[in-house]
Amino acid sequence: MTNVGDPRYGIEQLRTALDGGLIVSCQATEEEPLFGAEIMAKMALAAVQGGAVAIRANSPVDVAAIRRVVGVPIIGLWKRDLPGYAVRITPRLDDALALAEAGADVIALDATARPHPEGSATDLIAAISARTRVPILADVAVASEAAAAVEAGAAFAASTL
Repeated sequence: MTNVGDPRYGIEQLRTALDGGLIVSCQATEEEPLFGAEIMAKMALAAVQGGAVAIRANSPVDVAAIRRVVGVPIIGLWKRDLPGYAVRITPRLDDALALAEAGADVIALDATARPHPEGSATDLIAAISARTRVPILADVAVASEAAAAVEAGAAFAASTL
């Protein structure tokens, strides 16, 4: 295991911080008017000032900008459109490592049974776990995907897909 993404929070600290609280998604894509890391950082700061216990952010650039202005946990993901694959949320190991380097406290990824570019979702979870100590949030569609993701090493699962 490398020291990529040395976590600011332990699993129990994260569970306590997130339990019953509001996680606000601060994301905008290039075609949206609020696109830009500095805008996302300001949105995240406003969300935290309004009571958010965590921020969900897209891309290493946005994660790094948000990390500079908030102290709450950041759930990082990277939406990538890869030819031939329907999965978009952190589909590859390098995407996850970049999020960890940027300061994500949790890495979210598509943990559905759909084909992934580097094997299965459980393969990706295992690879991330082997290279970083950052907890993984498995975005799933059904309970069986959540169970498989947790068995593979994901710390959390959410029915976001």
